[in-house]
Amino acid sequence: MAITSRVPARFTLAHGLMVLAGLLTFVLVNGALQDKSETVAVVYAGERSEVGSISPVIRTISSKTPGLENFATESDIDGKVLVRTLEAGSPIMKSDLIDEDRRSFRIFAVPVDAYHVNALHLKRYDRVDIIGFDQDRRAVYVAIGLAIEGTSTAATDGFATSGDSFITVQVSDVDALRLAEAQREGPLHVVRNTGSAVISNIGDPGTAVPGDSTTSESAGAERP
Repeated sequence: MAITSRVPARFTLAHGLMVLAGLLTFVLVNGALQDKSETVAVVYAGERSEVGSISPVIRTISSKTPGLENFATESDIDGKVLVRTLEAGSPIMKSDLIDEDRRSFRIFAVPVDAYHVNALHLKRYDRVDIIGFDQDRRAVYVAIGLAIEGTSTAATDGFATSGDSFITVQVSDVDALRLAEAQREGPLHVVRNTGSAVISNIGDPGTAVPGDSTTSESAGAERP
């Protein structure tokens, strides 16, 4: 009787372990399949893409990725170009895109002394004002509230001369012409834009110059 009562117990335990192992395997496989199916196709930069261009590749990411709603999909890039430069492998966000026929700014390189970049701690998307000289050699604000697109490596490393160091800024057509004209009159100087009013010249305090950050086209460029 003792032997008869112990055999079913061992048999039941063995089968119980088998059932448990089977259930665990089912849960793991089912979870893996669900994770694989719950993905979303988004676009990344397939290669370094400059402002005004786009070189997308399709990749899949988890549907649980934080900020998923901000990622651009294949349908989002139709007829669009980038408003900022992206390195290869960078995700393309919806805020990085603009209609190809509605680009309102260009990119302009401004030669500056490296200490301007370092002392002001300038980085991409900061806004700056550009001071130059007019034909009478008076200092004037040339452009206001320009968004920085990038800085030269030499400038950020602090090993550049004024000829080697530069920042690139987003400009309207008018801003670009003003900057080009001002470069003929002398060096350009960069100041961090704080949103405060500027003066048209030293002898006329409180008078806002044309191209104030509230009206400049480049000031309307989107910040990703």
